Parts: sequence; C-alpha cells; structure tokens
Amino acid sequence: ADRSSQWSVGMRNHLQTEYVQILNRLADLYARDRRLEEAIDTAQMSLQQDAYHESTYRRLMRYHACTDNPEAALRVYHTLEKLLNEFFL
Repeated sequence: ADRSSQWSVGMRNHLQTEYVQILNRLADLYARDRRLEEAIDTAQMSLQQDAYHESTYRRLMRYHACTDNPEAALRVYHTLEKLLNEFFL
C-alpha cells in the first residue's frame, strides 16, 4: 500500500507541475493576442495550483502593467514579497 501511495503522490506532483506550465503558456498566448483579461485570469488559475511559482507573479505584474493598472501590478508584487519573506525568513 505504501508503494502505491508514493507513486500517486509523485504522479500528482508531476501532473500539477504540468498543469501550471500549461496554464502559464496559455496565459502567454492570451497576452500575445492582447487578450489581457483572459491572460490575467489564467495566470491567477495557475497561482491557485502553485502559489510559489515566481514566474507566474512576474506574468501577472506584466499583464496588469499592460492594462494600465499599475496598482494591481503593485499588489501582485507585494503578495509575492510577503510570500517570499514568509518562506525564507
């Protein structure tokens, strides 16, 4: 039973990583097509799966900046800053 449990945890982690990467690629495609609200929504979905994925935060900041919403970009920055401070301190 322990071996199957280890296998399922490993598989779950692998699939979660793949899902985050796919969401980030999709967000980039939306952004490329200037569909920035969809890019933002997709990047936020990615963070729901992996709250520690730094490149997703960078994407969100860039997308918000491109929508002329520097306040939202700054909120994303502060969220990441808080998360990293909690993790490393």
